[in-house]
Amino acid sequence: MDMRSVLLRSVLLFSSCAAAALLVLAFEVTVQGSPYTTAQEQVVAYVQGMGSTLPVSLAEREREHLADVRTVLLAAQLSLLATLAGAVAAGWLLPERALGAGLLIAGAAVLVLAALLAIAGIVAFPLLFDALHRILFAPGSWLFPAESALIQLFPFSFFALMAKRILMLAAFLGIGSGLAGLLLARAA
Repeated sequence: MDMRSVLLRSVLLFSSCAAAALLVLAFEVTVQGSPYTTAQEQVVAYVQGMGSTLPVSLAEREREHLADVRTVLLAAQLSLLATLAGAVAAGWLLPERALGAGLLIAGAAVLVLAALLAIAGIVAFPLLFDALHRILFAPGSWLFPAESALIQLFPFSFFALMAKRILMLAAFLGIGSGLAGLLLARAA
């Protein structure tokens, strides 16, 4: 394998890790920085592993679902650490110009993905929400009646707004990454 193909593979590895890290970072920052009611704060702290109690009004099935959510969010946090480590490791080995290209590619990928998800969300957010839950959770474990405490605490509109915030932040991070990449590539 020649040096050029090694460099290209390294840039693609870095770009993939950086793009994944930007997406997970957008999720984490949005969850941490969003306004919540007191009861929502208690649930959010629990699912993020920073709290051990849930509101007493939640039924056992709702508590079980939140334990599953906690596991998924822990995996998201671990993936953020892994992708950041991968990006740093790959980026450390790259020359400045290649690092700039990698940041530009990562930023463009995040921006395109955020735009596509935003369009899909506008057109079919309920279908995306359903598909995500079918992938991440056991069948039926995440479906609750409209009058359940969990649905009252976190209505569908809550998730639509969170998705909008995550995608907006991801787009801004993608733009920032792309601009940093352009500046770094030009300076090299």
